[in-house]
Parts: sequence; C-alpha cells; structure tokens
Amino acid sequence: MSFSAQINRFVDHAKSNTGKLMDGVTYNLLDVSIDRTPFGRPALWKRKPPPGYEPGRLRGGWGVNGSESSMRIDAAGDKAKSAARATVEQTPFDAERSIRNPVPYGAEIEQGGGEYLTPPNKALYPSGGIIGLAKAEFQSVVRQEHSKLGVSRV
Repeated sequence: MSFSAQINRFVDHAKSNTGKLMDGVTYNLLDVSIDRTPFGRPALWKRKPPPGYEPGRLRGGWGVNGSESSMRIDAAGDKAKSAARATVEQTPFDAERSIRNPVPYGAEIEQGGGEYLTPPNKALYPSGGIIGLAKAEFQSVVRQEHSKLGVSRV
C-alpha cells in the first residue's frame, strides 16, 4: 500500500471515529437530560406550576439543533429521544450540535429543582440542575464514548 493510500485510510478512520464519538456523546447527554427532566403531579409540588404548565411538555421539549419539539407532550421522553436521534443521524459529524429545550417554563423548573418533583424522584434530582450536571459530567461522557470506540486517551 502506498504512503498516500495509508494516509487516506488513516484520515477516513479518524473521521469515522470522530462521527461515532460525536453521536455517542450527543445521545448520552440528551438521554440523561430527558430522563432527569422533572415530571410530576403538580398537586404534590411545594410550588404552584408555572404558567402554561402541561405534564410531559418539558420532557417532550428536548431536541437537537433547534428542531421543532416544544409542542410535543411526552411523559416518558421516548418520542423526544427518537426525534432527536433522527436529527443527529442527519447532522454531519463536524456540524455544531446543541441540545435545547425551548419550553418557556423550563428555566423556572430547572432553577426550582426538587421543589417540582414528587418522591421518590426528588432524591434523584441533581443539585446543580440538569444543565449543571451535564456540564460536570461532560468529560466523563466523552471518555466513556471513547472507550466504546477502543480509543485509549482523550
């Protein structure tokens, strides 16, 4: 095999691994964000529900790259995950990816944290909020996805 062919093979392999890594990190962070999003029974909350609150809309609101998701009601989060994965699969690995939730009352629930949860979920809610915990876990998520690819160092 010529030197040029070896270089091209290396570049193709690196691009493939980069794409797999980006997809894995995006899926991981998206899944945990959806799963950690509070969903409860407002009658049991310490605070009144924010204006416009609808059970399942905040979980259903998650999406990637501004995809239209804010109108979806999804108590389990499965529809949001599926739609976001479809968007990721169509996104080039080197394109910017952002995980978003445009639901207007999302920030209020995020800042209110456990006051919007019902037991036993309250104990599972991260003290730094969903976004804060995702930031704190980011490097470990990247390492985890690298290890799935058989890459030894990040």
